[in-house]
This record gives sequence, structure tokens and C-alpha cells, in this order.
Amino acid sequence: MALRTVAFVSPFWRFAGAPAGDCDLGRGVQLGRIEDLVPRSLKLVHKQHSPVVEHATFCLARDHAGDDSAVRQSQPTAFDSGGPRWPALKVLTETNLAVWLAKPSGLSFRFVLEFKRDTESSEGTDVPPLISLLQDAQEMIHAGDLRVARRLNESIGSVRPSSALSTALEALWRALVEESVEVRYLLLWVVLEALFGPAEGREVSYRLAQRIALFTSQDAEKREARSRRLRDLYRIRSQIVHGRRAAGLSEEKAIAQLLELEATVRLSLGAILESRELVSTFSSRRGRESLLESLVFHGSA
Repeated sequence: MALRTVAFVSPFWRFAGAPAGDCDLGRGVQLGRIEDLVPRSLKLVHKQHSPVVEHATFCLARDHAGDDSAVRQSQPTAFDSGGPRWPALKVLTETNLAVWLAKPSGLSFRFVLEFKRDTESSEGTDVPPLISLLQDAQEMIHAGDLRVARRLNESIGSVRPSSALSTALEALWRALVEESVEVRYLLLWVVLEALFGPAEGREVSYRLAQRIALFTSQDAEKREARSRRLRDLYRIRSQIVHGRRAAGLSEEKAIAQLLELEATVRLSLGAILESRELVSTFSSRRGRESLLESLVFHGSA
């Protein structure tokens, strides 16, 4: 049974030019124009269900067999918003995440359509969309960004379930669909703690900030400055946990610090996912801890 699962991209997403034909984003996912990937008859059927269907220009699409066993997992994850009946949605969601890691933009989707390509019988479902901060939503995506996204997406598909890296990716997706600034901020720290947190719980904030700075910076002065700054951002996290909304910050400052933390997450995950060796290392508890401890003594991954 040949199926196509299609996610209708927000009409506000901005792309420099237009994908030439179908743009391959890896793992069988195409980015293309809706008119090329969705029969007009189906678009008319579903446009009243979701206004996005009527106004969207682009979509993410994946062709697969009915069970899509290549992506089905025994345990549900943060990416399985469609439930077990929509296994291809997991790949589309992870693709959306890969594009965000390559460059934040307005690319997101809230309505997904699945149809049989021979009969055009179809079913649609609403899903929680990635929420881009206003500054990011206005960014223009270029072809080079999509090439990076394809590499990251292929790498995400190779991540071992129940590893520190898979935990970080799931926590990141939960953060990006979260409307609350405070909760989003806390979830971003869950991402960083999953990647860089020490195995034992002593001096957590100091060692966490040190490890992130060592991993993401090559220059000694920049490492020290980044470590200090991360400790400041971690104090805000602790204040939020203990009931102080955004730690008394103005909305403008809260958003600025959220963007700063998101940039740190992208830098960290981007470096890991671009390296097959680091993907393997961060998928192993012992390997991850050994690498991060070695950074403290040798200063280089």
C-alpha cells in the first residue's frame, strides 16, 4: 500500500527563491510545492478543516509503505505526536527540527495529511507546531541552509533510542512547541544537561557551564567568558524553578536570553550531529563522560 504523508508548511515561511522541483531533505522527505505533491481534489476536501491547507505554498512529504516500519519504535517519543497510526510523522517532525538546527526560521506545520496514492482516500490530523520566536520567524532560508539540514536530518535518523543524544533531541522538540517562555527556557537547559551534565550531581552548574564552554569554543578567553555567561543563565533557570517568573526580567530581556540559550543549543547539537564519531560518543554514557572529562584536562574534543 503506497502512502504519502504531507505536512503543510506555514504560509509565512520565507525561502530565497523556490526549490527547484522536489528538494531532498534526507530520509525520504521532500520539500516541494503543494501543487506538485498533493492532488488538487484532496486540497479542496481538507481546506475547510484547516485554513493552512488553503493558504500554504510548500509542504514536506514522505512516501512510504503503510506500516512505515523503518521509523516505527516500540516506545513513543516526543516526535510521535500523531500516535502509532502516523509513523511517518515522526520523520517529518525530525526533519522540521533539522531545518531549525541548520537555521531558525518560520518553517513549521500544524496540519498533516496522509493519503493512498492510488485511491486518494485520505485522513488529516492537527499537530503541535514548532513555535519560532519573532526574530527567527522572519529569517530567510537559502538553499545552503537546506543542504545543512539534510545532513543533520540523516544524522538524527541514526541516533540510538534512549541515549543522551536522543533525550536531548526530544527535549529540544518539546521546548520548541512550548508557548511559555519560562517552560521553554527550562526545557532548553534539559537539552544541555542531557548532553553535558556530569554523571554525579556535585558542582552541577559550574561543571555544566565549563563543559559546554570547552566543547563549543576553541579560544581560551572566549571559553572563560562563555562559561561565566552560562553560569549566569543557569542561575536564571534555578530562579524560575523556584517560582520566580522569568527571574523578574522584562519580556525583552527574557526573550534575548532565550535566544542566547537557543543559539548555544544549536551550536552544541550542530557540532555533534555533523560528526559521525561524536554521534556515537554521545550515544554512549561512558563515551560521553570520558570525552567531556578529557576536555577539562586537554581542552579539545
